[in-house]
Amino acid sequence: MRRIILFSLIFVGMNSFLVVENDSIKVNHQLNGVTVFLDNAEFFETGQTSVGAGLSELVFKNISSGILKDGIRVAATNGVQIYSVQIENDANFKENSSEYKELLDQINRLDEQKDKLHQKIDLYEKQMDYLEANYKLNMNVTATQAQIDEGQKYFHRKMEEISNQIWTWEQEVKQLGDSISVLEKEQTLLSSRLEKKNAIIKIKVKSDKATATEIQLHYLVTRAVWLPLYAIRAHDDSNKVVIEYQAQLYNDTGIDWHNIPITLAMINASQDIGIPEMAAWTIDGDKNKFNYKIAKGDYSGKNDYEGDLDDSKTYDLVVDDLNTRFEIQNKHIIPSDAVPHTIDIDVFEKEVFYYTLSIPKVKSDAYKIASISDWESLGLIDGFVNLYYNDTFQGKTFLKMQQIEDFLDVSVGKDQSLIINRKKMPGKSRKSLIGNTITEQFKFEISVKNNKNLAQAIEIKDQIPISISKEIEINITDISNAKLDPVTGELIWKLNLGPNEVKKLQLSFSVKYPSSKRYEINYNQNSIKSPRYF
Repeated sequence: MRRIILFSLIFVGMNSFLVVENDSIKVNHQLNGVTVFLDNAEFFETGQTSVGAGLSELVFKNISSGILKDGIRVAATNGVQIYSVQIENDANFKENSSEYKELLDQINRLDEQKDKLHQKIDLYEKQMDYLEANYKLNMNVTATQAQIDEGQKYFHRKMEEISNQIWTWEQEVKQLGDSISVLEKEQTLLSSRLEKKNAIIKIKVKSDKATATEIQLHYLVTRAVWLPLYAIRAHDDSNKVVIEYQAQLYNDTGIDWHNIPITLAMINASQDIGIPEMAAWTIDGDKNKFNYKIAKGDYSGKNDYEGDLDDSKTYDLVVDDLNTRFEIQNKHIIPSDAVPHTIDIDVFEKEVFYYTLSIPKVKSDAYKIASISDWESLGLIDGFVNLYYNDTFQGKTFLKMQQIEDFLDVSVGKDQSLIINRKKMPGKSRKSLIGNTITEQFKFEISVKNNKNLAQAIEIKDQIPISISKEIEINITDISNAKLDPVTGELIWKLNLGPNEVKKLQLSFSVKYPSSKRYEINYNQNSIKSPRYF
């Protein structure tokens, strides 16, 4: 009797450690929000389900195949514990799609119709061969002319009927073939679309009792990025400039974004949960910055972005060390089509003043410059900008925000009323050799003409070379009272021109160096490519 009691106690004790494992449960889930980074995106999804006591396996299908295994977080409500998380590819994603099966059924039905028509055509072609054989046989049989004429009429009528019927069926076969081709193209596109969301997330959970629970999924995906885009609107009669901050969103994740909250962020800090380490900050002539390689062009294809990106297929963006986020107030529909969709982020107004600038060594035009103050507070990053001046589109340029100046200078167009010309003075520029030393004399003249009947101010920039070797000497002869930066060699003239006035600036200097270095001297000359027609 004691043995039976002891066995019962042992069985009860063992049973208290047993955990019942329930069948797999397919969970319906929905996308509730997206945070788009400069190199990927984070999805926020939820699913409602009920679990029994013990272990349950929850299956989330139709997950973007661009999911990154290191960027997933899972939480559950009502005391349900997460046991494990596993990501797999759905090998039967086509077979499990009712839409794909319907297309396949349509193609098969049309193929059957084509086969039946081919059988009919084959039968009628055999009848045609039979009639032709009999016609030739009857021609060798002795008959009256009336019988021969009647036989010819019969064979002609019968063969015409058969030929017409074959032609009708062949047209039907062609139409069926065209319809099948259209459906097969739809099938290929659908297959590609389904392949982009063929991942499965399997989550094992444990619950002490049967209960309803909400599963919250956060995971990173590739093939979704955003790029900054700006519009700057300026008026010469206003001391304010309007900066429209926009974003181009690219979504090729396989999942459409239907009226869900969208957040734009610069730096993705969600993927790595390890303790961050701060390396020594060394100054090497460049600002402390983050370099992002952003995939450009076609985002279609399989998930192959976990490694390094091909430099020929990327944009390089420079981002300050700030974790800026933009909560987009309006909800948008962003389909998974791998094309840019532009949305508004914010609109700013900033103080601005205008001046005219020309650097005739590079370009002989005069440019109207909008100089924007307090621009660093906007949290802008490198990006393309559309320029509007006095409500007229002036063109597109690329802004680099990594500046140390207090003002952001943007060209809003050319000033055609100012004519600038820079030329090398013949006879004044020459080269001489004395011993083992070469001395080159350079002299340039810059002429500035105001074609307006009103006075105008303009800033002219040029430069003299800077020696980085003790063996090379630079001697300045004449800079026409320009302001000289001794570190960069930059020259600045600020001119006030009366109506129709012309001013000329002189720039002359000499370069002295050993003759052994004659092929090492770089004068920063420009070059252009010209097409050949011979």
